[in-house]
Amino acid sequence: VSASPSAKMRAHFVSPKFARSGVGRAILEQVEGAAMAAGLRDAEVLATLSGVRFYARTGYESVRTVRLPLA
Repeated sequence: VSASPSAKMRAHFVSPKFARSGVGRAILEQVEGAAMAAGLRDAEVLATLSGVRFYARTGYESVRTVRLPLA
């Protein structure tokens, strides 16, 4: 983690109908490209439990788990 500003990514969802078809990876690549074009070199992702494996497969590493209690 660096002291420079980082891209903050949240709420990337793909319909289960398109799971494992490359749609999620294409969205992530577009978002990463836009962040780099804006001069950002680090990214933070707040992922749901179902997204953790996806982000791990694309090279992200978990640094902490956040639990958000629901009413």
